[in-house]
Parts: sequence; C-alpha cells; structure tokens
Amino acid sequence: MTRTKGNKMLLQELLSIINESVTFSAAVLEYDPHYDGEIYNSAKFQKEVDAECWVCDGKGKSKHGHEYECDYCNGTGKIKEFVTPFKELNVSNANARLILNMLEIDNDELIGGIKHEELPELKRKLIKLKNINTRKYTRDTVTDKGSVRVSKDEHGLSKISRGPTMIDVGVGQEQITHYIDTLLDLVDFAQKNNAAIVFN
Repeated sequence: MTRTKGNKMLLQELLSIINESVTFSAAVLEYDPHYDGEIYNSAKFQKEVDAECWVCDGKGKSKHGHEYECDYCNGTGKIKEFVTPFKELNVSNANARLILNMLEIDNDELIGGIKHEELPELKRKLIKLKNINTRKYTRDTVTDKGSVRVSKDEHGLSKISRGPTMIDVGVGQEQITHYIDTLLDLVDFAQKNNAAIVFN
C-alpha cells in the first residue's frame, strides 16, 4: 500500500483493495502484446485535465485546523484527473447484479463486456425496460439491527452491547430509471465510437 495522503486517500486505497462496486463504461477491444491477446481498453477515451484538489477543496492547505500544505496537491490546490466524454455508471455489487438481471445477462463474477455488435440488442432491451413497469426490480430499504449480546469487560463485569446495524438502502423507481437512461447514453456513445460496453 502506498503512503496515505489524508483520510480520503486512505479510503480510496481501502476501496481499491476491497472492491465493492462495479463500473459500466465504454472501451475498445484491442490487441495487447503484454497479454498476447485482446483486451478491453478504456484509456482511449480518457483525457487528463487540471481539477480542483478534492482533499483541500482547492485551497492548498490542510483542512484539519493547521496551516500545513496539503499533501495531496503539494499546496497547489490543483490535481490531474482523467475524464471521459461519457458518463460512467458506478453501482454497488448488489445493484450491478440487479442491472445484469434486468438485461438478462448471466454473469456471477461481475466482470465482462458487451461487444460492439451486440449493442443493438442491448439497446432494444433498455428501450423495452424504459417502456414497461420496472417496479418489480425495486427493493425496499431494510435495516438489520445487530443482536444483543452479553460480554465481559476488562474488569470481569458483564456488559450488554448490540452488534452492528446493517442498512440496505434499497433501490427506488427513480434509481432504476437513472440506470436505464445512463446505460442508453453509454450505448449511444459506444455505437458512435466503435466501442463496447464493459463492466468490472
């Protein structure tokens, strides 16, 4: 793990280790000599731009009450970011499974691609979803409160505590519509740019 540069950087590093999300994006299928085969490459569509540092909000100073230079941008308030001309769709693993289920794509690993020549069929499925009642794909919010347990503290005294509370925020109708619309835009971009749709 690289040296952390603030709490947000630490969070990003942890998320890269424990990947609990899936991104739908556009990519080009091309030969890679390193792998001696074809791979999906989305770098073709990425452009490096100057952006405001999100760690210090572009101020160049630490936000922790000290007048220290921001470690992430070295006090400049600016960082380099990669942007794409299309909007990627990043969702939780559970919602990625939901999307793939809606699209009738069988993929348990949550990693794969939809080839350029398969995009017309994908677009037909998305348009159909746009014009039917998709309420069956919604999911209510569920709160699972941890069970109560009795344990001993360092002095041998009994204490009552509760396990962690887990909240599944569910998926509403507006969210389903957002997924469909974003994927339709992504398909349009991929069709115009001889690309595929990838998810991982």
